[in-house]
Amino acid sequence: MRFAWFGGYTGVDDHRVAVEMFDGDGYEPARNEEGRPLTDADLETFLDYVPDPDYGTSRFPHARSHRYTFSWETTARVLTGTYRLHIMGTNWNGSAAEPYELYSDSFTIEPSDDVIVADLTVDDLGGGSYRISFQGLLPPNEAGYRVRDPNTPIGDPSPVDGGTASATVNVDGGTPEPVTLTYVGAGVFEANFTKTQAGAHSVSVAAGGLADRFGNTNGEGAGPVAFPD
Repeated sequence: MRFAWFGGYTGVDDHRVAVEMFDGDGYEPARNEEGRPLTDADLETFLDYVPDPDYGTSRFPHARSHRYTFSWETTARVLTGTYRLHIMGTNWNGSAAEPYELYSDSFTIEPSDDVIVADLTVDDLGGGSYRISFQGLLPPNEAGYRVRDPNTPIGDPSPVDGGTASATVNVDGGTPEPVTLTYVGAGVFEANFTKTQAGAHSVSVAAGGLADRFGNTNGEGAGPVAFPD
């Protein structure tokens, strides 16, 4: 999310940006996972400044505009809802410094269906028992600046954090069997399955079969993957 405005000269403008969230009655400060109000002072955000003309081209004294751009690169951990930005600063009106205040339009953060179901696998445990597993991954934002996961490079998919998952075991000539998988960490979901029907078995994950703890889901399914003989 990006929002730009023209403010005051950096020697005067003590600009501050606060992210606010609608709570049903009005807007209140949005908070990060640690409970702190989310502002331009947080690592989750980025503030850019561009003067026009730039100081290399036209040095003092010279009339120029001062364009500020606030960026908030959201991740899967951001609460869904309606937000706005509240900007406060100071501008020089030609004879004195005067405060200014403005708000962005409201915008909505919704759950994503871009979660990837990767490495759907069936392992033979012996005695007709099997382990079904897969990993849920969030796609990278290759143009972004935020680390999605401390153990994942910025350009790589990062594992989902918790959630629920289900799969379906299909049996040739038999009845499909639903399977509920348990989150075990690092984006991985697992379940043990014991055969009770004759015939070739395979497992699939339907679109929407995975939902992380923030409500993000997989828009595409995975499989089928055959059980080992």
